[in-house]
Amino acid sequence: MRLATDEHRRHDWWVHNYAKDFELLDLWQYPIESDRADDFETFLEVHDMMEMVKDTSVAVRALFAVRLVLGKIFRWDGPPVDDGPTRAAGSIAGFDEVYRDDRELVLRTENATVTALMHLGWVPLEGDGTGEKYTAQLAVYAISKGRVGRAYMALISPFRHGLVYPALMRAGRRRWLARPRTAA
Repeated sequence: MRLATDEHRRHDWWVHNYAKDFELLDLWQYPIESDRADDFETFLEVHDMMEMVKDTSVAVRALFAVRLVLGKIFRWDGPPVDDGPTRAAGSIAGFDEVYRDDRELVLRTENATVTALMHLGWVPLEGDGTGEKYTAQLAVYAISKGRVGRAYMALISPFRHGLVYPALMRAGRRRWLARPRTAA
């Protein structure tokens, strides 16, 4: 479910300092829950973005395919950018890992239209009543590059909100429910 971005800002995330110049565009809560405060790593293991995309509708997969084609035609995409001492090894679905701890992961990508961050965080589930349930949230930050970047972000906004993120949330739930379970 989509959340107000203020919900993201109330947490003491590392990303807040790193993303000072970025606009927080979106915040989504995965429709999952866990009894374990230390289940973030398990969530990350099942949160394979490319596999999740494969588990979405034909329409969503087509949007990703069209974006890849347009990126090649207009030469929007290039090699990952390495810009800081906090950079960790690894790349996930075209995003480079910038920071990871036991409750948050920050990924970054850059192309000719935008510099974007994907933040995955592990948070207590609000409304649980016991304070003993946890869930994952996805925050998306961006800095648009010039008129083309601003136009591109405006153009894709309805597709992100109406198709892509809801489909990814459902795929994430299916993968979460299908994960191998171990005794606590």
